Amino acid sequence: MDNAYQKLNINGLPIIGDHCGFCHYNRHKGYLTLSDIKSHDCFGKGCSFLEINNMHPYWFTNEQNKLLKKYRKDVKKRYYEGNITYRYYQKLSKITNIRYIINYFNTSRLSQDMWSKILNKEDI
Repeated sequence: MDNAYQKLNINGLPIIGDHCGFCHYNRHKGYLTLSDIKSHDCFGKGCSFLEINNMHPYWFTNEQNKLLKKYRKDVKKRYYEGNITYRYYQKLSKITNIRYIINYFNTSRLSQDMWSKILNKEDI
C-alpha cells in the first residue's frame, strides 16, 4: 500500500528524504530534490512550473542569509550617514542572532534595553 503513495521525482524514481519543490511541467511532473533544482537550473531559467516547498530547511537558511545581508547593509548605511558611531557599527555588524535581526526590522528604532545588551555583549 505504501508504494501507491510514494513520492516520485521527475525521473519517475522514488524520493528518499525531503523534497525541496515540485515541478508542474506536463512532460516531467514530480517532486524535486535540491540537486534536481540545481542540475535543471530552474532558477536560472525562471521556471514558472516550479513550486517550492517552504517547509524544507534549505529555504529557511536561504531566507535567513538574505535577511542577515539586508541587516548588515542597513547598519552600514546608517554608519555612513552618520547616524551611529564606529563603535556601535562594529558591535552591530558582529550580530548574527536571527531573532534579534527580525526584531531590528520590526521596530523603528532600538530601545535603550537593547543597546545596553549589545554593548555589554549579553545574549540577545
